[in-house]
Amino acid sequence: MEGYFVRTLGMHRVYNSAFMVMLRDEDNAKYRSVIKNTLEFDPDIMKRYVNFMSNPDERTAVDQFGTGDKCFGVAVMMSTLPGLPMFGHGQIEGFTEKYGMEYRWPRYDESPDPWLVERHEREIAPLLKRRWLFAESSNFLLYDFFQGNGTVDEDVFAYSNRNGSERALVVYNNHYGTSRGTIDYSAAYADKGAGGLRQQRLREGLGLSGDYASVIAFRDSLTGLEYLRRAGDLLDRGLTLDLHAYQCHVFLDWRELRSTAQYPWDRLCDSLNGRGVPNLDDALIGLELQPAHDALRRQLEPGIVRMFAGLAQHLRTRAAGKNSKGDRERDELRGRKEIHERNQIFGQTWARCEAFLRAAQSAYLARLPEEDRPGVRERLTDPGLLVPTFRERMLAALRIPATESLFPTPWTAAARRMLPSPSPQFTATAMWGPILAWCALDLLAESIDREKPERVALDLFDRLRLREPFAQAFAALGFEGEEAWRVAARIKIVLLIGAGVGTPEAPSAESTSEPVAQEAPVESEGIEAKGTGVEVKSAGRGPNIDAEADVKGTGFSPYINPADSTGALAPEGNSSDEKLALAPALWLDPDVRWLTGVHEAEGHFYLVRELYEELLWWLLMPSLLRLAGEAAPNRASVEELSKTVAEALATAEAAHYRIDALLGSAASEVEEAEAPADEVQTIAEGIASSSEPEPSEPEGTVETP
Repeated sequence: MEGYFVRTLGMHRVYNSAFMVMLRDEDNAKYRSVIKNTLEFDPDIMKRYVNFMSNPDERTAVDQFGTGDKCFGVAVMMSTLPGLPMFGHGQIEGFTEKYGMEYRWPRYDESPDPWLVERHEREIAPLLKRRWLFAESSNFLLYDFFQGNGTVDEDVFAYSNRNGSERALVVYNNHYGTSRGTIDYSAAYADKGAGGLRQQRLREGLGLSGDYASVIAFRDSLTGLEYLRRAGDLLDRGLTLDLHAYQCHVFLDWRELRSTAQYPWDRLCDSLNGRGVPNLDDALIGLELQPAHDALRRQLEPGIVRMFAGLAQHLRTRAAGKNSKGDRERDELRGRKEIHERNQIFGQTWARCEAFLRAAQSAYLARLPEEDRPGVRERLTDPGLLVPTFRERMLAALRIPATESLFPTPWTAAARRMLPSPSPQFTATAMWGPILAWCALDLLAESIDREKPERVALDLFDRLRLREPFAQAFAALGFEGEEAWRVAARIKIVLLIGAGVGTPEAPSAESTSEPVAQEAPVESEGIEAKGTGVEVKSAGRGPNIDAEADVKGTGFSPYINPADSTGALAPEGNSSDEKLALAPALWLDPDVRWLTGVHEAEGHFYLVRELYEELLWWLLMPSLLRLAGEAAPNRASVEELSKTVAEALATAEAAHYRIDALLGSAASEVEEAEAPADEVQTIAEGIASSSEPEPSEPEGTVETP
């Protein structure tokens, strides 16, 4: 009767009950016929309909359409068709009680469904704010969804609308089943100007320019994903889509892009192959970094890591039986065979590592500002010259499990979940993956700047966007679910600490009345702990390193209490018996809070002990790697590392795992400190020229790269 009311009686507005009934019952062919008949008679009638999913005389919307994808798909149609959308009482909140004139007050005590309200706010509200784009019917077109066999899928509603330069394409599958088809030719409509019926193609409905060399970009309002299509394909063949049950798209923000050497949109379009991405600009950067990411994933392939893990296991077995009696010639033959096998594994691993180093160096130079590239290029080390360093790292990594015997007590379960050991908590392949990943990143940083590799390594992680390829590689190695991302986040935290991010200023060595860390052996010239002003004698990255002096390497806050003769690490302003494992400002870092399980309860923030202990053991990894590289590791240094973990856990326990109580007087520093991301930006700006002085702290907020 709606058509009769409008066409014959001339009503300006009419409640369109056909919309509610036919879409609810999935009489999709009938409702498409209603729209087609209206368009063929007069498209302007479309904007006289009041479309609704419920009213006071009908069952509630949640009763008729549920709360799932069908409910929101029909709500999208209601919000984007010409005419007037009408939301019934309780529709957004999900109320189940019918509301009509016969009721004086509600009989049910119902609360709004927060999930339903949030999804309405996220998906439907933005469309209602663009009603100026959808309300008129002069540019409205309904399309047929042609399947591969040439038939039209009547269950799919596809239509476009335009208002000036703004364009929209809505596609909804109102059926419990999948469908694949192409949108190109519109249904016939009455052309009032020319008289008679007319059809248009999708390119005309969207007002595309017809430039075959361009690439078409558009965004799905419901998911936020952005898409690319070659203009030639869209102009000649339309848009092909795969739809699952009750799936809906609202494609907005259409624009035509021209490919250049700097912006190869055509290459990105081919790479995505129809897949949507959260941000096209980020995806373009990902395309530039793809060779380095692929090389990194190849280096961490399960087969390569499995061979390395097997070699480590073989060396431990041989070491355990080194005092057994046997034939000398047989032992020598076995030894030569083991050396040959080790050389083969090292050779295969190095070939992939070298490929990663070369690809990553090229990507890093390309990502730097053009004016900074010459200085960095001059400091680059050819990867072919790093073979000896690589072998030293690999041999040191193989001996990490042996360092457990130097600890005063056996490693805890948390340690065995973080570090390779004779009895790890995960598979050996999974345990060795993060170690090899760290070695590769560390070697890459040295190849770019041997003077300040810690700062460069942090910049590499962010500038080359290594978190995702790391997580993907770790997932392939056996870390399930989000654990692969947690491992990648742990690598980032070690880099933050190594670069000195979040470390507040401490008194300089000249102003200290007593000598600092005098017991540290002077094997090389001293280095200054980043941001502390305290000179710490250290062997740097060479052999015979002492854990007390390796402030950066331990991954712990570089506060050194002069009154503490042991050189143990303690927070400034706290008593000497309180030990902090992280600089106070690092508790602002989202990765730190995630990995330590920081949560709020009764107005306070708490950490989770088990997760905190895991992070503490992982932070020992760089120091253990260096200690394992020594010909005769210092047992006292190992004991000091063990003591540091125990003291950090004891301090957390004494604070009842409350963050504010754990930090004590340092808590005010956390509140006043800049976010670590700002300091990362400062580091990124300073690595381009090692001859320049250290960058000063930025004033205000700096955008993270």
